[in-house]
Amino acid sequence: MILFFNLFYLLVGYFLFKKAISKYSNLLNHVSIFSAVWIFLILGSQVTKFVVLEEYTLTIVYISWYFFLLGSYIFTNKINGNKKTIQELSNIKAERNLIRLCFALTLLSFVLNFDILKKVFFDFSSFSDWAQMRDDDAFSEFRDNNFLYTFFGNTSNIYIPISIYLFVTKKISPWTFTLIYFVATLLALATFNRAPLLFLLIISLVSYSFITGKVPYKLIFSSTVIMLFLFMLTSYYLNINSNDSESSSNLVFIYIFGGISAYQNLLNDGYIAISSFDSQFYSFDFINYILKTIGIITTYPNLVREYDLKVMTNVYTYLDCFTLDFGILGAFFGSFIIGLISKIFYLKFVNNRSIFYLIIYATFCYYASFIFMNNEYIRFGVILFIIKIYFLIFTFKLINIEFKTN
Repeated sequence: MILFFNLFYLLVGYFLFKKAISKYSNLLNHVSIFSAVWIFLILGSQVTKFVVLEEYTLTIVYISWYFFLLGSYIFTNKINGNKKTIQELSNIKAERNLIRLCFALTLLSFVLNFDILKKVFFDFSSFSDWAQMRDDDAFSEFRDNNFLYTFFGNTSNIYIPISIYLFVTKKISPWTFTLIYFVATLLALATFNRAPLLFLLIISLVSYSFITGKVPYKLIFSSTVIMLFLFMLTSYYLNINSNDSESSSNLVFIYIFGGISAYQNLLNDGYIAISSFDSQFYSFDFINYILKTIGIITTYPNLVREYDLKVMTNVYTYLDCFTLDFGILGAFFGSFIIGLISKIFYLKFVNNRSIFYLIIYATFCYYASFIFMNNEYIRFGVILFIIKIYFLIFTFKLINIEFKTN
């Protein structure tokens, strides 16, 4: 019966996916990334037998995908046909400012992370000690309550797309581009966390694909293999340090498939919040953050949920907050809104041909890759990121710089 359910829902989903993806000029986009991750999560959890998904759960997770596709489908692509091309750019000053911005952000992020880099790489002792730093939260002392770090400490999703654009258009040398990418990679590795690596990978692939007009299949394959190796390496050392009886392979399954198992327990009323919060809404994380900052509330739900004791994971996929707040309809319409907002930023890029709209869109593609863990779309960091983009545009007077894709 479960096999029939999967085949039926996949058939319907394939039809909707084909309709949605036809609205996009590039195959590497938020629709394909979200769909690939979500289907891998649903099917992979069943093939590995990590979790037995009930028919009720299957129905909800598949229909949530349908609503995401619907949100990504609506709106006609009204593309302006008279945008300037790279060759037609006459604003040399803006072009130079774009180069200065790229260098400034790279240098600033390196300086703001220097203490972390020194603690990890310059004083490197062993992988186990490095992993222990993460477990001990040893990096927080360099980041917490640091305004400059909050604003400029992690800007690789801005300077990497810009550097790719400058490299492709031969505005910077291969050595300069390599150095910039080396800095971004060091910063992604420094905290012994897997999310920054995925962040850098998705941002890079989407930016390159849209700037060149090509889908880099070989690069996707090779970078995925490297990512899996680093993932297994970090899982191994984190497991050693925690003295966990779980095997490394089972920990990988928990990391990847634990969220959907925990979400099923949530649907079966297995989630019980430990604390009583001033704000009861899980989905309004960035609003809660602002209200707490200005002193209207003192407590609100953490984006990282309480551990699910059945599978020992604290992630519930991107659907948990919508479901906790608004029930099953929340899961459906929350998915629709995410797809719709992603489509809006895609159209913003297509109609403006701005590197900065590509930066925003590429970041939303990263959020689409992280749906197996939690909901990145509702963080305050999203609002801060967009504010940061416009601040940099007007500060460096780059509002009119445009480019084309093939």
